[in-house]
Amino acid sequence: KSSFGAKAYGPLADQEAFAPETTTGMSMERCEAPRKCEYLLAMRKLRRQRSSAEDLYKKILHKSSFGAKAYGPLADQEAFAPETTTDRITTDTEGNRKMSDIKKEEPVCVSETGNNTAKNSLHREIENYWTNRAGGYSLVNQEELAGEVGGDWLGEIEKRIRAVFPSVPPKSLSVLDIGTGPGFFSIILAKAGYSVTAADFTAAMLDEARKNAGALADRICFRQMDAQNLTFPDGSFDIVISRNLTWNLEYPEKAYASWLRVLKKGGLLLNFDANWYTWIYDEKMQTARQEERRIVEENGIRNFETDPGIDEDAMDGIVRRVPLTRQNRPGWDVRTLKKLGLTDAEICVDTEIWQKVWSESEKLNYAATTPMFLVEVHKGR
Repeated sequence: KSSFGAKAYGPLADQEAFAPETTTGMSMERCEAPRKCEYLLAMRKLRRQRSSAEDLYKKILHKSSFGAKAYGPLADQEAFAPETTTDRITTDTEGNRKMSDIKKEEPVCVSETGNNTAKNSLHREIENYWTNRAGGYSLVNQEELAGEVGGDWLGEIEKRIRAVFPSVPPKSLSVLDIGTGPGFFSIILAKAGYSVTAADFTAAMLDEARKNAGALADRICFRQMDAQNLTFPDGSFDIVISRNLTWNLEYPEKAYASWLRVLKKGGLLLNFDANWYTWIYDEKMQTARQEERRIVEENGIRNFETDPGIDEDAMDGIVRRVPLTRQNRPGWDVRTLKKLGLTDAEICVDTEIWQKVWSESEKLNYAATTPMFLVEVHKGR
């Protein structure tokens, strides 16, 4: 509804206009919307001050005693989970598959068994929130798909897939994207040739995912399903992947158990998440968050907390009742996975993944207080 609109977020966004390197010598006549000009001028200001995103979130950390020790980019890994310090197997990132169109095929969908969890009051509140948020969240995914972020994400995901399945072609690997939302992971993975099933509890999110997938929708199996009670048979998928979901669940331990159940032996679980909203219970973290907001505003950077569809009151009511708001993660995740029977050798944590996949705007908005981490599981045979 604003002139900024699809120019910023849509799939046909003008990438050149938004690239920070294009601000040098840019004239006002090239700007088609005032807010775009404000963004570009803010980026020029940052460059003139020689203040990168990293400099800004370091300033936030410096002013807060909370700092990076608990959640930030310099976190003490052993303090999180000593058992995860073993070196990760990595492969050369050269030769990444290009996100080019591949031959259209009908997806082979995994059959379902059993029933989903009955909805209680909190469950309905969570569903209603994300139903109302679907349209605005879809704009965020469209922006990711239109920019370079999609390629960054695919590269990091495929690097880990190749470490576990070095000689298996993508079309032979079944992927379950849990909490797909508007479909970002499902779309980039389907385009890369993987056999993808996209599951979400919210029908409105699945509708957005289908629209965002376009022609690729015919190659993705869409399933409305509770992430805490998956109805697929045991050992259905080679890869289970999720982003920004676990923190928002009533029963996250039950969710992990369900995900591991449907994962094949020798399979790969990738769970990308963060300590969302834990600042509610920590005064030092609240201070860091306020500084984060101030720097974003002063530098004219987009404030993600004002994205369309965000209802702060509704979310406040949810995060105060879901269990992970009070937990220190990913330490909690590692302990939970070990309770479910996994060993140290099967679990790996990467608390710096945000540096590789987040845009500069995301880093400015979240890196100081809510940096993304990755919990990776290679299920034994």
